[in-house]
Amino acid sequence: MRESENPPEIVVDISSASRRRIAGVVQALLEIDGDFLLDFAYAQPAFYNAVESWSSDVIVSAGPVLPIFGGVAEEPGLPIHAIVGLGYEAASALGAVQHLDASTVWTLNAECAKSDFSQEVDRVNSILLELVPPAQRLRYPIDDGFEIFDLLNRVTRQVVRHNANPVLVPLGPKIFAVAALLVSLLGHFDVPVFRFSGEQLGAVRDSQASGVISLLRVMRRGGIYDV
Repeated sequence: MRESENPPEIVVDISSASRRRIAGVVQALLEIDGDFLLDFAYAQPAFYNAVESWSSDVIVSAGPVLPIFGGVAEEPGLPIHAIVGLGYEAASALGAVQHLDASTVWTLNAECAKSDFSQEVDRVNSILLELVPPAQRLRYPIDDGFEIFDLLNRVTRQVVRHNANPVLVPLGPKIFAVAALLVSLLGHFDVPVFRFSGEQLGAVRDSQASGVISLLRVMRRGGIYDV
């Protein structure tokens, strides 16, 4: 694929994709030869209450979402700061913090203007949130993919400036996972992106679409990537 004045435009629907598959698509961006414009599209589901069994699920796998996202610590001896996207996977979020032995935790919860999703996420993650100072409980607008990417980039920079090693844990909405993977791949720091999953969360759940689409655009021009 050669450089052109009108690069090809691609849309990838990540609504039903696993985080591992999304990571494979993001990794493939590095293998495209030439300019392109790519939109990651996430169809937000209609609001539903969390299934209580998810809150007590047991983690059965943990590690980098793909080897390329394993990251390189700035200094291996520094403390770990876990930057955790929140969703209904409360046990995975808490288990991730414990598994990483994180000294500090940042949580990011999606703000949805038309539903009670963020309040329900706060409710099911109440045990973890008790451990997180209010200043480190952040919200992001689920409708704005670039703002999610920018917020994650800023938090990552702040963690590094405070002499700690950040680790991204992209639970919650899939658009957050895309932003985390792009921060790792295209950002200034080689930040690890870890995947934690449990038995219950491996099950497929049917859900209704809300009719709202979230987009995160990536482009490559003249060999330079931009979000």
